[in-house]
Amino acid sequence: MPTIELKLARPHAGQLRVLKEAARFNTLACGRQFGKTTMAQQIVVEAALQSKACAWFTPTYKTQDLAWDALKETLHPLVSDCSEQARRIALTSRGSAECWSLVDPDSGRGRQYDIVVVDEAGQVADLQHAWEQGIRPMLAARRGSAWFLSTPTGTAHYFHALFRRGQGQSPEWRSWQMPTSANPHIAPTEIEAMRGDMSEQAFRQEVMAEFVTWEGAVFSRLRDAVTLSPAGKAAIIGVDWAGSSGSGDFTAFVVVAFSGDVLELVRVRGEPYVGQRARLEALWQRHGRPPVLAEQNGMGAVQNAELRQKGIDVQDWITTNASKTAIISELVKAFEQSLIHIPNDEVLLGELQAFQCTPLAGGQFRYAAPPGLHDDLVLGLAIACGPGQVA
Repeated sequence: MPTIELKLARPHAGQLRVLKEAARFNTLACGRQFGKTTMAQQIVVEAALQSKACAWFTPTYKTQDLAWDALKETLHPLVSDCSEQARRIALTSRGSAECWSLVDPDSGRGRQYDIVVVDEAGQVADLQHAWEQGIRPMLAARRGSAWFLSTPTGTAHYFHALFRRGQGQSPEWRSWQMPTSANPHIAPTEIEAMRGDMSEQAFRQEVMAEFVTWEGAVFSRLRDAVTLSPAGKAAIIGVDWAGSSGSGDFTAFVVVAFSGDVLELVRVRGEPYVGQRARLEALWQRHGRPPVLAEQNGMGAVQNAELRQKGIDVQDWITTNASKTAIISELVKAFEQSLIHIPNDEVLLGELQAFQCTPLAGGQFRYAAPPGLHDDLVLGLAIACGPGQVA
């Protein structure tokens, strides 16, 4: 009988340690580019070659497709049956491998497995439901094993609870933290470059594989950023429009220099939009007509269009949870790395100190002022200091 060779990546030392120390249930918190998906593939392939029934779960259909394509390519020489619709491969070894998406946390319900891998577990929207009501019962008949692999997504996500079980809470569980640096194929200089490009919290989570607490205050070193003599040429004006001119919201205009100094703040409430636009035009003229980046959502689209008709260079900024997260992360980094200088304005300082980050389902976050408070100046500042704005 001819010898058949399968191509699998050689595990590096960090991966070998995890595989050697594995228990029945395993949780690996690892930094980006550690090689967790390669490791997931190795776990599934080796088990399937040993005549075991295996499943690879992912958080989205897109990641499911990637897992499926990887398994098909690797196992192709030993496939006895392959179903694209069911995402199931049967092998000549009598083992099998299936891929499921946990967009539906009940995916695979009723199946029986020897080995289950949940890749990107920290991105699964309802991981607790998926484990307790879906995956765990699938392992009972065969007394199967499970692996949860992911970059951490905060202490509020259920992935953290599973990680804690492997830290001595249960004899059947084992867990590890492996930073990006545990992968010898990632240059140390690249890791240091990421440190410079990311906020401290993001670096600790994404690279150091730490479970960062994202709730509570967001900004640090605020008092260190205060300057009594801001200077420099205006680079941009960030604008956060009030929801309506008669609402309790404020409109905020924030002028930021190329140096990162905040040159001027304007905060308006209850004034008709025609008056607000006049204020912005005067500010724009006074600071040498720099570009204006203004929120487009709600009434912003109308105001921005009116200003452009007057020849003012206004660019639209669309507010989504993702875009808001991006600019807030950039502002966090600016304060941490002393790239920004702000006036001794108690309203601005108060908003910055109160601003909060709240974890959401699926590993996302919501940035906003606490109920009853305002964050208009924070958002105006963040819009102005978004990616590429602060020197």
